[in-house]
Amino acid sequence: FSVAAYLDLALDSDTTASPAEDEELQRRMAELALQLQLQTQACHEDIGRIGAELQAILPRCAADVGRVGVGLEGMRIDAQQLLEESALLSNDEVSSSLETLSTLHALRSNLGHTKDILKAAATWDTTL
Repeated sequence: FSVAAYLDLALDSDTTASPAEDEELQRRMAELALQLQLQTQACHEDIGRIGAELQAILPRCAADVGRVGVGLEGMRIDAQQLLEESALLSNDEVSSSLETLSTLHALRSNLGHTKDILKAAATWDTTL
């Protein structure tokens, strides 16, 4: 059933229709109008259900974003400490510390992207 089918059925009558045909056409149009109303109601119920599910999910996403932020801050502090310690270490130890720092920096970058995605997901309900 579609709006186009509804219009086709509504406009498909002869202009010289008898009263019985007019009555049948009106009955068919009433049936189609009822079907349209029921389908519209079902769509509204689906939209409401999806909205409720999103509202249940989004607080968890916001909490995840908060945890990611705390983790990123801890990583920033660790990286700063590694950088400070590397100034005191020998060349071999500096190389190892720089590799660790590089790994931590890459992890921080990836977690930063994750945080941005989660933040967008947590605020997505405002765009609905």
